[in-house]
Amino acid sequence: MTSGEMVVREPGAAIAAAAGAAITEEDFGVTWRVAGAFAASGMFGDKVSAEQAFAKILIGRSLGLGPAQAMLGIHLVKGKPQVSAVTMGMFLRAHGYDYRIRAHDNERCRIEFFEGKASEGGESLGFSEFTAEDAKRAGLDKPSRNGEPSNHVRFPRNMSFSRAMSNGVKWYAPDATAGIPVYGEGELEQEAERTQLVNGERGGVLPAGPADVEAVERVRAALEAGVDETVQLAHDGEAEELPEKLDEREQEPGDVEDGLDERERERRRHIEADRELAEEG
Repeated sequence: MTSGEMVVREPGAAIAAAAGAAITEEDFGVTWRVAGAFAASGMFGDKVSAEQAFAKILIGRSLGLGPAQAMLGIHLVKGKPQVSAVTMGMFLRAHGYDYRIRAHDNERCRIEFFEGKASEGGESLGFSEFTAEDAKRAGLDKPSRNGEPSNHVRFPRNMSFSRAMSNGVKWYAPDATAGIPVYGEGELEQEAERTQLVNGERGGVLPAGPADVEAVERVRAALEAGVDETVQLAHDGEAEELPEKLDEREQEPGDVEDGLDERERERRRHIEADRELAEEG
């Protein structure tokens, strides 16, 4: 092969080769230099470090993406990859799958998935649908923490397409993403917001499954009322009973002190020390 020739390979084969190949020492060095150049360019945000760029490029490599595709198409949220619905569609077709959008408006998106090309009689694997009712049930129509309308309210067609596509890829074509769980645009930010501690000093674990918005509000109200709790909501969104206030439940000696956070214990120690000094004086 001369220097001017170009090797053309089927997309699926290229992705399989990239995903299955172990990274060599030479690859590591080249990838690290590319990551450093991306980070230093400032084109991907001032806070992107070479290490972060390197991680994105390696994840993209496993998915069959080039360095630039990985930097532009993959967003890591709490260590999990989030990609656009269009990129997921590319994964499908590169691995011998196909899809057709059967319904798409502000109320729902319904996608049919195929093994093989749909236009050539590929086998239908099933449907994935995401509706406005699904978004409402999951609390995705609620304002964000800063009071702004959610993306599902502002861009219902885009967000329903993203959710229907990401679910369909997980259900019918997990090998299209090399077995890596991949999430749609906005999906992980919404999960992260729901699972954050609702109070900086005291709080609990908010729903990890479909959001129980009413339960979240009960937790927030309970915290504001002074409830001592470590609230664990069930994964399926059903909330457990909130514990009663400390002064209204039976306690063994030491329970109250054991339940205090470190700052409160330190504050009490200072108060006690000041009281002892005052008595000595």
